[in-house]
Amino acid sequence: MECKYCGGECMKWGYRIRKLKTGDGAYDILEVPRVRCKTCSKTFTIYENEILPGLHFSKNIVEGAVETYEYPSERTMRRWRKNHAVK
Repeated sequence: MECKYCGGECMKWGYRIRKLKTGDGAYDILEVPRVRCKTCSKTFTIYENEILPGLHFSKNIVEGAVETYEYPSERTMRRWRKNHAVK
């Protein structure tokens, strides 16, 4: 893995716990991997396709809400579109 800050080599650096809300209102508990750069010592989280940084909703819920304008409010959906590049 390459560092997104300096391009140096990264190593595993543990994980963080994320609660991800699913379509039925339940939460999935996920371990999201973290890495640390050997050159600049910065750490960052590796997000998988289903997780959007800073949200407790899965990517499927956000995309569905933006397409149908049904969940949770119009203001939230505008913010999701802007911050997470969701159509």
